[in-house]
Amino acid sequence: MILTDVCIPSRTGVYYYEVYIKSRGQNGYIGIGLARGGLVSTRLPGWDPGSWGYHGDDGHVFGGAGSGTRYGPRYSTGDTVGCGIDFMKRRIFFTRNGVFLGHVFDAIDISKDLYPCVGMRTPGEHLVANFGRKPFVFDISAYVATAREDAMKVVKAAELGGLLPTHKLMETKDSNCTVDMGGILALRGGLASGVHQAKISEGDATLSIVLMHLLHNEYYATARALIENAIGQHGLDSSSPRLASVLKTLSQQDEQRVSRRRICKHISEGDIDHALGLLQEVYPQVLEDESLVFQLRCRQFIELVRAANGHHIASNVPDDSSLATPLSPRTSDMMDVDDSQSTTMLSLSAITNAPTLVRTKYGQLGSLSKMDPAHLVRVLLEYGRQLQADYGSSPNAIIREGLVHTFSLLAYADPEQSPISALLDPSACKPLARLVEMAIMATEKAPRMSSLECICRQTSALLGELSTRRNGVAALISVERDVLQGLSTGLNESL
Repeated sequence: MILTDVCIPSRTGVYYYEVYIKSRGQNGYIGIGLARGGLVSTRLPGWDPGSWGYHGDDGHVFGGAGSGTRYGPRYSTGDTVGCGIDFMKRRIFFTRNGVFLGHVFDAIDISKDLYPCVGMRTPGEHLVANFGRKPFVFDISAYVATAREDAMKVVKAAELGGLLPTHKLMETKDSNCTVDMGGILALRGGLASGVHQAKISEGDATLSIVLMHLLHNEYYATARALIENAIGQHGLDSSSPRLASVLKTLSQQDEQRVSRRRICKHISEGDIDHALGLLQEVYPQVLEDESLVFQLRCRQFIELVRAANGHHIASNVPDDSSLATPLSPRTSDMMDVDDSQSTTMLSLSAITNAPTLVRTKYGQLGSLSKMDPAHLVRVLLEYGRQLQADYGSSPNAIIREGLVHTFSLLAYADPEQSPISALLDPSACKPLARLVEMAIMATEKAPRMSSLECICRQTSALLGELSTRRNGVAALISVERDVLQGLSTGLNESL
């Protein structure tokens, strides 16, 4: 008996291989089947405990004993015999020339490794094995498809029992929205039938999970259509005050989504002050994060430098005593710059020696592209003075260092050709926009993922773990293929 070098993989729902009988030899004493690892035998598969085989000389199958059971036709030269194991059924099957011969052997112990094996006893016997490198004679794909359907039937037949939430639990508002799921289900079921059940149905559970996923990912138009369709199929008047309240909430959330994306778009495009103005108006709690606000304001200063750089900042410094002040000792301690940069350093000193200013409201800068050079440079310097006033004496060393690093752009006549020109890269605005988006979502107490995504990830992990333990049902099921792709169909049926 000859075993393969490698056992059948653990994450396998159905395993199959074929053997072509190139020559039956002298007597055709050939056996094809499966065996336990470590089994050493000079006998045909199926004659020893821990082995199972289908013999060609008499068509019998043997399962760990010397006496066999009549099973199928004999096979000989020119025949192709297949052997497979269905890990869900825990049964072995054989094929001959593409014809399925049926399952045999009950409750195979699949907890231990199994190996494909063949056995030959007389001279001249010649076999050629195929483990899938060439197309099989038997349509194994059709068999696997049927096995997957059977596996899904097992899943669908499972009793959910106490896993389904009650209406009371569903009345808890999703942390990413203020839509009352219990109210929607009551509109769909309880109000339409006049009965308010303690337990919700599987259809209602599916509806709520999908709806919360749509809301979490801000597909408000789709969510609205789903609600109207689910409720409308039960003949409920679309003018119901409760339904109107739900739809109004969806509209409000859609407006919030638009505001959030508009803010992030302004930041990505470098229009930071405009975004700060919108944050102050719509999400003021985000501005309580000093570190985030500091990063945004420093980025706005950098955008001002980027806009003014082409207008020769040094040559456009306003000629007034409040701005063009001598370089202070404190500033010269902050960075070392050669004498050729002294003209530009006037701009830096105009910032660091400025008197304390009164903070102005965000969103007042306007369009930088429409400013004349002198006015743009004045705005730049005044914005820098405000930054220095607000953060120059910050107890946070990281903020003070960040401020120095930002102001160092003015230490060069041409910041774009300076060693710190990377600060001017406009792509740096995008990760900052993402930080703001995350901060906004944190204020809304939104979960990192929806219930549906969480369920899918947990189910995938569970199926993976079970399949490594040779659970045939788990190995045959794919969340993406068998669940997500059929979700819309199942939802329509439940509605």
